[in-house]
Amino acid sequence: FRTDTDGTIESYTDGQNVTFVTNNTPIKITAAPKIISITPNSATLQWTTNRAATSKVEYGLGTTKVINKKKAFDHTVKVHTVTLTGLKPNTQYNFIAISTDPRESEKFAKAEGTFTTPVGDGVPLPKILTMNTDVD
Repeated sequence: FRTDTDGTIESYTDGQNVTFVTNNTPIKITAAPKIISITPNSATLQWTTNRAATSKVEYGLGTTKVINKKKAFDHTVKVHTVTLTGLKPNTQYNFIAISTDPRESEKFAKAEGTFTTPVGDGVPLPKILTMNTDVD
């Protein structure tokens, strides 16, 4: 590897293997999306990529297989966390998690999945409108 041709060079190990990642390395999802938190009205997905990339989740009702909503973040990270809100209780959703190199939008990685929100009364959790803090 050469920084003049490959750009930034990163290395990491799992204890047995050493992996090198450069700006020329294709984006890969290294840990598949999983639900880390779920309520009747929201779900938080998290996944990991081998290099910094943007985060986007496209989703829709699972019964129709239509992907018609999305939530995206332009900042680049390796651990992607996206919370979907305004969901219906006891409903199945399909999703596509997408991470993109912001410098080259044609370079992306994606993974698909489904989840079902738990049963609830349909009343969303209260929203925080304002918050004050005291700094000492």
